[in-house]
Amino acid sequence: MKILGIEHVGIAVNNFEESSSFWRDIIGLDLKVREEVDSQGVITDIYPTGNGKIELLMETYPNSPISRFLKKRGPGIHHICLEVDDINKAMVKSYRGSHNQGSGGIQNYIYTSIFSIRCPCRISSKNLIER
Repeated sequence: MKILGIEHVGIAVNNFEESSSFWRDIIGLDLKVREEVDSQGVITDIYPTGNGKIELLMETYPNSPISRFLKKRGPGIHHICLEVDDINKAMVKSYRGSHNQGSGGIQNYIYTSIFSIRCPCRISSKNLIER
């Protein structure tokens, strides 16, 4: 398995108005799209950075994963998504190691993603994606 780059950084926020002004006005990034992922209880604002993205994550219901993260840790980096060349090898490697708590995945015509692989740092999780 080879890591090809950072696909995106997910940042949990309490509200978009406060957080977006930093990325838009100070850093100079343009909001590409706002997406709601009902199954995860999250609304995501996506800011392309050229080679990756910044994704601001806001809860849509009180017991969602983002809501629990914000209650426990406050706003901040929730996860880092790494693009890999072979998602299946990455999954096998992570499950064999000590970071084996994968919680799910997504498959569609663009990518396959596995997420919530526990990371031995203060970041909640790292995600892996193959395009």
